[in-house]
Amino acid sequence: MTPPRLVSLLSAAWFLFVLILFHFGPAPFPAGGPALLVVDLLLLCLIVGAAWGLGTLLLSPLRLEEESPGEAPFFQIGAGLGGLALLVLALSACGLLYRGTVIGLLGAGVLALARALRRGTAGMTRDAGPPWKPGEWAMLGAILLSGIMTLAASLMPPEFYDALIYHLAIPDLYLRAHGVVPLPHNFYAGYPANMGMLYAIGLSLSGGELAQSLHWLCAALTAGLLVALGVRGVDRPTGLMAGMLFSLTPGIMLVSTWAIADLGVTFFGTLAFAAALHLWEGGGRSWLLAAAISSGLAFGTKYTAALMVCAPVVVAIALRPGASLFSRKGFRRSAADLAVFAVVCALLVLPWVARNTIQYGLPLAPYFAGAGASTVGGVATPDIVQEIERRQPAGTGAGGLALHYLLSPWGATMGRVGAGGYLGAAFILLIPTLVFLRRLPQVVQPLAIMAGTGFVAWAVTSQVTRYIFPIIPVLALLAAVAATRLPRAITLPALSWVLAYNLLLFLLFAETTGVYRVLTGAESRQEYLSRRVTYYAAARFLDEGTPPDSKVLMVGEGRGFYVPRPYAASTPFNAPILDRYAQPPGDERSLIRRLRADGFTHLLVSGPELARTRSLTADDIMRRFFPTSDPRLLFEKHDVRVYALPD
Repeated sequence: MTPPRLVSLLSAAWFLFVLILFHFGPAPFPAGGPALLVVDLLLLCLIVGAAWGLGTLLLSPLRLEEESPGEAPFFQIGAGLGGLALLVLALSACGLLYRGTVIGLLGAGVLALARALRRGTAGMTRDAGPPWKPGEWAMLGAILLSGIMTLAASLMPPEFYDALIYHLAIPDLYLRAHGVVPLPHNFYAGYPANMGMLYAIGLSLSGGELAQSLHWLCAALTAGLLVALGVRGVDRPTGLMAGMLFSLTPGIMLVSTWAIADLGVTFFGTLAFAAALHLWEGGGRSWLLAAAISSGLAFGTKYTAALMVCAPVVVAIALRPGASLFSRKGFRRSAADLAVFAVVCALLVLPWVARNTIQYGLPLAPYFAGAGASTVGGVATPDIVQEIERRQPAGTGAGGLALHYLLSPWGATMGRVGAGGYLGAAFILLIPTLVFLRRLPQVVQPLAIMAGTGFVAWAVTSQVTRYIFPIIPVLALLAAVAATRLPRAITLPALSWVLAYNLLLFLLFAETTGVYRVLTGAESRQEYLSRRVTYYAAARFLDEGTPPDSKVLMVGEGRGFYVPRPYAASTPFNAPILDRYAQPPGDERSLIRRLRADGFTHLLVSGPELARTRSLTADDIMRRFFPTSDPRLLFEKHDVRVYALPD
């Protein structure tokens, strides 16, 4: 009889042999081999480890792990991600943005994590609590299922419009120049970009897929933090329910597969809300600083955080028991805390304000430029008031506008505004029932205050659905409190239907774009991008069919990610660059000489984008600017053309 130990060794060797051949052999699954996925996953773990290590150093004076070991790792990772983003910005400002310096940053973070783990300062709770029930395992399984599905999609080639025009395109240009460069023709270049600097790490190590997965990471960290917050503030079933409701929100699932900024704001915002809850419960100055740091990092990720994160936290601090801004006894303490909050928050936004002031002369570029001014040589671009006005209903009158605001929860649920704007029905099903429930946990009041403040700020300014994402974790926790206290005979079938529908909706989105086809081998990466990104085939031609010293002027197309040569592109909110070169008016030979003098050798003319943004065709552009001596057409696909400028 074979000894048991030998059986175990032989079985393990056989399992390993089969799985290696299955995934890495001549006909691997996923098709093409999972090597790139494995590498990107390992690099993602490296970034998380480095952020965690850096965060333990940055937050060590606060000793959060002593008060809340379950939440402390999330605060440390969040502070570390923010620290990495600002360090990458600092490297860029010094002209030191190279792959080697990025690797050095990550290496230092990993060493700091090893030191923190040895000293026991990296948080983590070892209290398993009571035995897990089947329902709790089921909720954890749903969270993990959502995470795996969205992680796989996030590791596919980026194709979302906003990612290609600025979220990935701008850090890619910084990497090419090894530092910060002014981009006067990109309306979005003045936006704060903590996520963009994290994307620069991903781009420098691997490429767009790794960078994009960092946005997924923010969703995963938010779900984990939400579970920990629910466990501490209420109980484990409520925490798991909140994590499941958040993770299976269709818009969250979809947006987590794109390289944008909204879930970065959501993660930093949830940290700020968690710290505000500690303050509400009598926590000390450490939690005030944690709330301020997290809010500042959220504001440094997207301007909308001022309303969706900072404002709710300020209201919670101002109204907390025993230190209310509106009580005689608590006024002085509350005012002092709010001043500290404002200063710390502002300091973390200051690097972006400095960049904008130096490059564009506008601290909050591209906004507040004043009448007739802008970041682009006097060309009018939308200011903050116009941005708000264009998202409000027109011609409704005061009564209609008030009704519009009152019905915004219903409208956000039943409709979709903006890309990724799907909330599902779970929140509107559950949250109103809290009015009828008694003996609610103490966390409900501050959660309701922060959720209400954020929702009102969103309703009166934007109502683009994904801009409300920062308060979705708070709404999820409120909904979870209701779900775990209502009769199971009602909540179980209703939630099962709603969440199954949410999952189905995400799968339908995934099938519509075909994102999993690359994973399964039904399409190659090039085929997928050529189908989803109109200019990608032209970008590949530029890579393969033009000299390395070529320079491309993009006409009609504002997206530049994937273009391998130096290029200039303007967004739909900026004046077309070609129009500027045509001033003062002259013959086409003068225009060509001016373009050539600035190094341009080729034109990329996008018919689809010209039609979408300017109601023009590619032929209209060529007839207008080059009526007699057309540049030589080198390539055309999907009505996107590449021309060679004559000498």
